[in-house]
Amino acid sequence: AIATVGTARTGNAGSYQITLDNSYKGGVLQVTITADANTRMKCDIPAGCGTRTDGLTDSNTTIDFGEFYKPSALNMTALLPGAEANAVVNASVTPFTHTAAELAKSQPSLDSATVANANSEVSNLLGGLDILNTAPVDITDAIAVDGALSPTQVIYAALLVTVAIEANTDADGQPLLNEALAILASSFASGTILADDGGDLTQISLLDIVNAAETVLAAIGIVDVTGVLVELQQDIDTAVNNIIDPVPSPTVDYATLDKVKAMMSDVRTWGNVIIAEAGAEASTFAAEVGMASDAVGILGTSALDALGAGVDAALLFNGDPDLSSYILDLPTDPNPRQFDSGTIASPSAGVIVITDGVISGYTVNMTVTLPADGTTATDFNLEVTSATVEGRENSLSITDGTVNVSFVTPYTINYVQPIKPLPAIADLVVDLVDASFTQYVDTSDQILASPVTFTGKLNANMDYIRVTNVSDPLDPASLVLPKTLRLEGTLSNTMGDNLTASLAVNVTNTDTFEFFGDFAPVDTLYSANHAEPFASWTYSDTDTTLGDDTFTSSYPGFWANVYWDASTGIATLTMTYNSWFYSYPSHIPLGSLAEALTYFGIGTLGDIYAWVEDEGMYYASTTGADFSTDGTLDGTLADPEFIIENANQWIDADIGLTFGLQLTDLPAASVNINADRTSFGTGNGTIRISYGSRQIEITAAVNAEDFVSTNYFGSVVITNQDGVKVVLDSLVLESNQLSGALLYNAIQYGAIEITPSGYLKVSYIDGTFEIF
Repeated sequence: AIATVGTARTGNAGSYQITLDNSYKGGVLQVTITADANTRMKCDIPAGCGTRTDGLTDSNTTIDFGEFYKPSALNMTALLPGAEANAVVNASVTPFTHTAAELAKSQPSLDSATVANANSEVSNLLGGLDILNTAPVDITDAIAVDGALSPTQVIYAALLVTVAIEANTDADGQPLLNEALAILASSFASGTILADDGGDLTQISLLDIVNAAETVLAAIGIVDVTGVLVELQQDIDTAVNNIIDPVPSPTVDYATLDKVKAMMSDVRTWGNVIIAEAGAEASTFAAEVGMASDAVGILGTSALDALGAGVDAALLFNGDPDLSSYILDLPTDPNPRQFDSGTIASPSAGVIVITDGVISGYTVNMTVTLPADGTTATDFNLEVTSATVEGRENSLSITDGTVNVSFVTPYTINYVQPIKPLPAIADLVVDLVDASFTQYVDTSDQILASPVTFTGKLNANMDYIRVTNVSDPLDPASLVLPKTLRLEGTLSNTMGDNLTASLAVNVTNTDTFEFFGDFAPVDTLYSANHAEPFASWTYSDTDTTLGDDTFTSSYPGFWANVYWDASTGIATLTMTYNSWFYSYPSHIPLGSLAEALTYFGIGTLGDIYAWVEDEGMYYASTTGADFSTDGTLDGTLADPEFIIENANQWIDADIGLTFGLQLTDLPAASVNINADRTSFGTGNGTIRISYGSRQIEITAAVNAEDFVSTNYFGSVVITNQDGVKVVLDSLVLESNQLSGALLYNAIQYGAIEITPSGYLKVSYIDGTFEIF
């Protein structure tokens, strides 16, 4: 039975969507595009489409390339093997789908297999370009061409120009499209087509198709990066008896293959739009994920640590206004926490005010209300009516919140008390219902170009973590690390990006974790950690003239050649820096050897300082060094780098982020990101994008060591709501290689590879492909 199961009007770009109604009971679907009195289409013939007679506004009387006109008639079809009830149909309807439909209708029976074979045969005529599932772009619109999700969309559009170029014209020079469609279909009526028809206007050959595509591509200045036109020309050149006979691909489960292609379309669409949005100034996926990542900087040494120090000082208040006099840890602690400066006062009973308290690089101003005088307990709940904590890395502002402190042993509140130590802290819970947290540096301690601010609710359950190997007595003896952290509110940056989000962090090993502290004690010799000398130089007399000397010198980060010309008194310095933070020009003429040595890194007092990554700043004095002979110097560690963690002691954290997302041309979506750290340098991450009834889930295993090797990641798996999987194997950066597969129920329906031009190519088992 034949019945209409859905209708729709195409949009300005020719796109449409038809939702099948309940009368559809399965079977072959025909989609028909019919022009009416209001239909407009673009002229895609570079030479123009004749004289304008349709009454549309124009600056002249001709229909030029890219201008709209009203076609005299157009009826074009596509046949689909079938669909699911209530499905949304948006298959392309083009001259080539029309050709496939006419081929299928000419067969003895019209069923799903016949339709699938006809579509496959015409797709293979075009080198495997999927005629149904590739959406051609507007070839006359440079913006549309440049923004195409896939280069195959551009090539498909170029191939479609064949019908207009090959069409006969009416008295006004306008193409007779229905007549040209009939000629194209009849040229392939037997499932074959001529390689070259020798200019026969009653035929359309494969050479005509290729020539039409090349004509329009040349007119718009586009090069075919898909290789389709080259492949078709090879088919023409090697045709037997001038006949092109494309063979349909083996019959496959087209219902499942359609799910697989729909999955790849979702991945392609979201990926391209996300990339496009990331380059825009508006709210972007990349910015939103980046903001959430930066917000996680609240972990470890942060404003929360300084806030906790202020709470401890408030509990210890005894009337002494000098905040630096309060020892915040047990007397037995070798490095007790202590404010460097600031004042503390009690303007009314139980209310403690800290002003300009400085500790560990943070400035604390806060007002705290203590429990009732005389209260004895192990758990105390303190009201924070206002607080600001400012530091280089981050800052915290509170207008309403509470801090709950749990001690190992009972403690008694005394509004005016003698100095006594606080018991060891077992737990600290910060519950802020109105807070603002700003992160100024990223996870590698680099200053953010656009600081990220969280505003809303913050709840953190924190442990005090011991720090080992601290050389500087001013360094803290312990740091705060949240066991759990919850943020619910708004993330924003100074670029105008913002999103409503919830962020959850769980650290599972706070009970056993210890911050490593300094890399090594101050004055540790450079030679204790390295086989090569800290600084070295070699001397050579280049011309046997005393004073005309060249020496080559090096120390961590660079090497330098210094040449001294006694006759002119000029030293010339050639310096090469290997470290990223140095940049000096070469061949610098200097007034004296002393000036050259200063440029070289040897100051007027004869000092060399060099920073060694993951170790710290080393120092050596050159006083008394003889540069007229070979020599070396050892250095000592002057400023050890503070190591938060290492391969033997790392923060075991799980992080979850959820936020809403609205990108241009895409439906509103919910994004959930989860990361699970599995070792010091490895972890697993999942991004789940849900929109309507559809979902994309991307899971990746990351190894930090891979960033310095050829493999960027071990594998990436992308799964959708239908259970279709995209499995990407290792990406080899050096040779731009990537392999992968499209799977459903462990059966492979497609293969993924990188083309020589650097594009991603997906080849399906029905012989079709797509490139993006």
